[in-house]
Amino acid sequence: MIFTRNQEAGRLSLYRWWPRRCILALSLLCLVLPAARSNAFTVTFSEADFDTGWILEAFKDNPSAVATITPMATGGNPDKYIETTAQPISGTVTGYAYSTTMLYTPMSLDYIVGIDGSMDFRKFTTRQQRLGLGFRQNDSWYQGPSALSPTGWQPGPSGTGMVATDFTRATGAGPLVPNFSAGAAPIQFGFWFSNSLGSQTRRAGVDNLVYTLEIMTLPEPANYLTLFLVMAALGGGKYRRTTP
Repeated sequence: MIFTRNQEAGRLSLYRWWPRRCILALSLLCLVLPAARSNAFTVTFSEADFDTGWILEAFKDNPSAVATITPMATGGNPDKYIETTAQPISGTVTGYAYSTTMLYTPMSLDYIVGIDGSMDFRKFTTRQQRLGLGFRQNDSWYQGPSALSPTGWQPGPSGTGMVATDFTRATGAGPLVPNFSAGAAPIQFGFWFSNSLGSQTRRAGVDNLVYTLEIMTLPEPANYLTLFLVMAALGGGKYRRTTP
């Protein structure tokens, strides 16, 4: 290929410009990318003593039904635990227990990617209770995995990487699924228990309740702007042709 004098000068100008611009832009990119990238971390709530801070909300079909929670000093797995009592009388009685210390308040740029939850449980009467993972948000209760209480302490309901659609609204007028997005309403973690029909009292126990939240932090908007400017410098510059 034969270049004219102007074409040759422009080509040489491009060769001189490109390495310097690349080095500058790539250096800036290395500084900006760590700040612009989302950061992941975990938050864990664990309850094995159940000493204080537990609140019960009971929903009864029969006003005479009974639902209680009682912290116990011995008999758990291995020591302290919380005992649940349900006596439906008729219809269904459900108790929702949450802790004032198991409270997660999302920051403006933090959102929940997934939740791991687990508990140990058992029954203390012949009849079983249904117990499950759950939490309170926007004055509504959301139910997660549940199971019937067994004889003796055993691993209970659990879930790994649970997302919003893994929980179902059971009470209240909040959204049908919880809100795990950045800046959402606070979440108070706990558990729930329920029984239907019959006048017999059913007792069960919950111990070693654990929730681990995987949180992702969105980059600051300013970091996106800086990243855009760096990319523009890397790919959008024009070389200047020289004239003879």
